[in-house]
This record gives sequence, structure tokens and C-alpha cells, in this order.
Amino acid sequence: MVKKSQATKKSSNQAVSVSRIRLNKLILDSWLIVQGFLGIFILIALSTFSPRDSGWNTQVFSGDVINNNQISNAVGSWGAYLSDFLLTIFGYMAYILVYWLLWPLVRHFFLSRHKIPFSDIYTGLLGLKVFGWVLVVLSGSTLFALVMEPGISFLPQEGGGLIGSRISSVFIIPLSFIGSLLLFTSTLLLGLTLSLEVSWVAIISKAQELLLFSGSSLGDKASDFLSVLKEKQKNGVIVMAGAAGMFPENIKYWKSALPKIKDHFDIANIHHISGPDGKCDKELWVDEFAALLKSVDVNKPIWLTEAMTCGAPVKAWVKAFLNGAELIIDVGVNAPGKKMSKKGRKKLNEFIAEYDGFTSIKSISKKLVEFTYSDGSKKILDF
Repeated sequence: MVKKSQATKKSSNQAVSVSRIRLNKLILDSWLIVQGFLGIFILIALSTFSPRDSGWNTQVFSGDVINNNQISNAVGSWGAYLSDFLLTIFGYMAYILVYWLLWPLVRHFFLSRHKIPFSDIYTGLLGLKVFGWVLVVLSGSTLFALVMEPGISFLPQEGGGLIGSRISSVFIIPLSFIGSLLLFTSTLLLGLTLSLEVSWVAIISKAQELLLFSGSSLGDKASDFLSVLKEKQKNGVIVMAGAAGMFPENIKYWKSALPKIKDHFDIANIHHISGPDGKCDKELWVDEFAALLKSVDVNKPIWLTEAMTCGAPVKAWVKAFLNGAELIIDVGVNAPGKKMSKKGRKKLNEFIAEYDGFTSIKSISKKLVEFTYSDGSKKILDF
């Protein structure tokens, strides 16, 4: 009899336990429907807020009565009232309420490979999470109030709402703008740490890994792309991004970069622009660029695709060609920077018209150069 009584009691307890599980599941499912409705309702209400709608702000501060015929909010007068209330109190941080309501559902149904029990979402260090979200809302509202200039927001009480404006007004005098910005940025990060249970060290490490991976992956993809491009465009050439002058810092950079990219371009490219002092290099930096290429074992044709010429342009172009330039493109008369004289421009145009199209050039003397053309003809220039 004793054993039978114990078995009956155990069976009864199991039935009660199953009933409680079903009841809890029913309550949770019902709450999810309510939560989804509230999240979508508030999102639409906030997104379609209009300051012309009669809402909480106008009723409380002006005593106006809502006229349903004047409501433009997509979810009616209730939406106008609610959005007006939330944006007045919290400013842009009112949208955090939408996150609270919808993000757990999005994460559970769409983003997680393994469904997260909803009981886990609402448990854990709940007290710390709530405290963290309070810090996020207060700090975020205050930061909006600090950084947004008055008058640029269409919200009832500016971007930070009443909360942000009140808190910022308390701290702006003793801490100044910079001190207040540092304080509330720190409390915002602290709030995010507590509410989301994130480790900033882990995030930074992950970001570093991602950057390294994406850099390597991008390099591989670029190499594959260039290979395909060369195969498709057999007569095409790939021009290196132009080296912007041969200043000391530029030379240091290209000495490091050129050995890594030399197999991925056909034409070495230099730009000549006037320096900060307005002066131009007499040989358009081609001599220094050619020496740089030789120092890193890069044997490529040289194009000067942006030539800003000062002084004697014909002499500078001839020296650039003698130093290895295969092609020179003038920046034109409308380019910013020091302008070529009209006399220099005229001489350069005459030089181009007379000597363009040569296949080789050599120096005969200090002032004489010889141009050779594809048909075997030669021209002598005294510059």
C-alpha cells in the first residue's frame, strides 16, 4: 500500500510539472506575440513621427486636443501620442525600445543556427543588464544633447530629449564640453559592456583578425582579378597607382610597397606636382623615381601621368624622357597649383606637335638630343 501511494503521488507531481511547463510555454508564446506587436507598432510610430501631429507634447505643454483628421502618423493618434512622448523624453534614444523588443525575436528566429531558449533571454544577470541599459539610455541621450546643435533636429525637445538636455545642463559647466563628452562616452561604453555582456578586448582582437584576413583575402582576390584581366585583355596594360612625388616620406613608403606589388602591374607611374614651397623638380622626379625602381629591382616602363611643369617646360620634359619616361601627360591649364607661363605653354605645345611619336631618344651633347622614329627618320632638338 505504501509503494502504491508513493507511485500515485509521483505520478501526480509529474502531471503538475507537465501542466506548469505547458502553462509557461503558453504564457511565453503569448508574450512573444505581444512583444512583436509592440516592437513593430513603436517602430512604425517613431519612423512616421511628425512634429505637426497633435500628441503628448502638444497636449501637456499647450493644452491642445488631438484632432484625428490632422494625424499623419501611420498608426494613428495612438502612434502620434506615443512617438511624441518617447521622443520628447528620450530623443533619438527612444529607438532603443524597439531594439529591446524586436532584437531577441530577430536573433532567435533569423540569426541563430541553434534556437535560443527564450527563457535564457530574460534570465542571467538581469539586474546588471537592466542597470547597463539605463546607463546606455541616459548616456546616449546626454551625448545627443551635447553634440547636436540646437535647431537642426525636428524632434520636440532636440536630439537628446528632456533627459539629455537636463543632464547635459548639469555637467556642462563643471566639466566643460570635452569633460562631459569623455564622461558620458565612458558611461555609454560601460553600459554597453554590462547590458550586452561584451568584452572590448575580445572585440578588438576579433577586429584585428578580421582586418588581417580581409587584407590577405583582398590581396588574393586582386591578384586573381588581375590575372583574369590580363587573360581577357591581352593587349591591355595595368598602370601602377601614381607615386605622388619623390618627397622623403614617399620614397620610404614606395621602397616598402613596390616589392610587394611589382608582379601586379605593367607600367610604373609617377606624378609630378609642385611641393609645399611651390617649386618644381627640374627633371619632373623621373630621375629619382627611376633610381627608386632600380633599388628595389623593378624593371618597368615609366609613365608620368600628371606633369605639372614650372620654369623651362621643354627642357624638363626632355630630361624626363632621357631619364626613362616613356609617356608624359601634362596636367593642363586648369589644374590647381603653380601655373605655367603663357610663353612656356606655347613652347611646350610646339615641342609636342613637332617631336611627338618618337621611339627612342639620346643625348648628343649638353644641349642637343636626337629623336628616332619608327620609320628610321631622326630629328635633332637644341634645347
